[in-house]
Amino acid sequence: MERSILVSVLVIGVAAAMAGAGTIAYFNDTETSQGNTFTAGTLDLKVDDNDDPYVAHCELTNLKPGDSTIGPGAWAPGALYWTVKNVGSLSGELTVTITNVVNYEKGQNEPEALVDSTSGENEGELGGKLRIQVWRDGIWTYEIGNINAANGAEIIPGFKPSVILNPGEETILQISWCVYSDAGNEIQSDSVEFDVVFHLDQV
Repeated sequence: MERSILVSVLVIGVAAAMAGAGTIAYFNDTETSQGNTFTAGTLDLKVDDNDDPYVAHCELTNLKPGDSTIGPGAWAPGALYWTVKNVGSLSGELTVTITNVVNYEKGQNEPEALVDSTSGENEGELGGKLRIQVWRDGIWTYEIGNINAANGAEIIPGFKPSVILNPGEETILQISWCVYSDAGNEIQSDSVEFDVVFHLDQV
């Protein structure tokens, strides 16, 4: 009986040892990947080397019927120009909007007073007689009958598809204008001011 118990104990001990040996016999290995860096990209617009957000304030004064920079088309002398560049590392979609159009009466001389009784801010008539054209890199993109109607309008992309500026790319924006030849004394001494807002969105 004692012998049987002893044999049973030995068998249990051997089985336990084998089980233990099986548990610790698995191979394992750990590798560490080092030097991993995650960097956020940048979206950065410059307009004539000015940082964004950038708003260009424009004022047109001392004009007369028939004055125009539209006739020559692209690269017209006397037009308004901006060089717009994406200096970031990500591509972006460019939008350019005309905002804050304000017409000023700026006093009335006798000829104007005979045909125009208005006075003060936003009472001038020049904006209603001022046609504009927009060009990008020498390509016509937008036109509107008067600048008053362009208030709040996206002149880029305008009538054309989206404008994507990849990293390092630049584009030249041109706004040409003309005063309708049928404008009369009502625009004398008037001026018009507006802002051009440049914006770049990640794509």
